[in-house]
Formats: sequence, structure tokens, C-alpha cells
Amino acid sequence: MNSDTKLIGSIPDIDIDETLNVEGQYYREGVESGLAQGAADQYRDGLQYGYQTGYQRFLVVGYCKGLWEWWSYKYGDDKEHERIKCHLNQLETYLKEIDNSNDEAVVEKYEKTVIKIRNKIRVIATVLKEPQLAKAIDDVIAIGGQVHLNENPDDMW
Repeated sequence: MNSDTKLIGSIPDIDIDETLNVEGQYYREGVESGLAQGAADQYRDGLQYGYQTGYQRFLVVGYCKGLWEWWSYKYGDDKEHERIKCHLNQLETYLKEIDNSNDEAVVEKYEKTVIKIRNKIRVIATVLKEPQLAKAIDDVIAIGGQVHLNENPDDMW
């Protein structure tokens, strides 16, 4: 009898409800793991989207700035092209307005400024009889891809 008593006395206290609720434990662990993985995936996707958008936007700006630099070098000191100098000064002003921050107001201003820049380049290219340089802006946009913006932020996702 003494050996039976030791055997019964050595059985640890087991909470049977906790043992039977293993499914709930694994469910909670799965939810937590899924939330952590989803947050990491969203962060990575956001970075990739940001790089893509930045590339698309500033590929066009870089091309336009290159045209401005070339035209300024080529026609900047020429007394015969005073009208072009005026347009080049306006183009320079527009290019300086471009900001690379991601604030909502800055993005809206960027959109309007790029339209002004493209129009000014078309005017200069027409006057200089170099329309292929203005057309090339559309080709640069095609290379970088068109940035599609949704005006309603509630419809983004």
C-alpha cells in the first residue's frame, strides 16, 4: 500500500481545460504570426511602391532638367535668342519648384508643376525647331511607366 500511495502522490496537477484548449492556443499564435507577417509584407510593398513612384516621377524631371541645362549652355549667351532666354528662365523657375518630399500638398504641386514644365519645353522646342526633344518626354514617361493616382484616398485599397 505504501507504493500505491507514492504513485498517486507523485501525479502532477494537470489543468485538463488548458490541455483541451490547445486549438485556441495555436489559433492565437497563428493570428499573431499572421499579423506580424502582414505588417512586414505591407512595409516591404510600401517601400517598393515608393521607389517605383519616385523613379517614375524624377526620371521625367531629370530629363527636363537635362534639356534646360543643354539649352542654357547652347543658347544662354546668344544675343539673338533673347526670347529663348526668357523661356529658359521660366523653365528654371519651374524646375526649382520641384520638391521630393511626400507631403500631400507637395505631390499635388508636383503634378501641376510638371504640366507647366512639359508645356514650357514644348514651346522652347517648337521655337528652336527641335520638336523631337519635346516628344521624347512622352517616350521617357513610357520608359518609366505612368504613375496612376487615385483622387479619392478612400478608394486606394
